[in-house]
Amino acid sequence: MAAGEPPQPVWDDAVTAARKLAQREREQTTVGVQEALDDPLAMAEHRLAGEALAGVVQEVEPAYDTSGKTRGPGRW
Repeated sequence: MAAGEPPQPVWDDAVTAARKLAQREREQTTVGVQEALDDPLAMAEHRLAGEALAGVVQEVEPAYDTSGKTRGPGRW
């Protein structure tokens, strides 16, 4: 109230509730991925579910745009 903002409602409306839920689900997915990267046992669960792959990068081929400049991985 001191900052001039309206008070927080007791219940969110449907749109606000859906946005909050979607944000929390994205954050939960991020936490799960980070946990899997840190914990080999958690990664094994993702591998068994077909959500992750195990392997070693053998070679990276750069892509070329029309101007002939090289674009490396992650530089799109």
